[in-house]
Amino acid sequence: MPELLSQFSNLQQYHQHMMGLKGVNEFITSDRNPKAFNGPSAKWGAGAA
Repeated sequence: MPELLSQFSNLQQYHQHMMGLKGVNEFITSDRNPKAFNGPSAKWGAGAA
């Protein structure tokens, strides 16, 4: 992710701030963090005709 943010200093600062919040970094790096937000049946463009 850092390479994506290198061109955008404001987003880089926001990311650093969020990851520094108590509990956020621990949750994101834990096994409780869902790796996918959609179910297995979700597909890109599923609603396109």
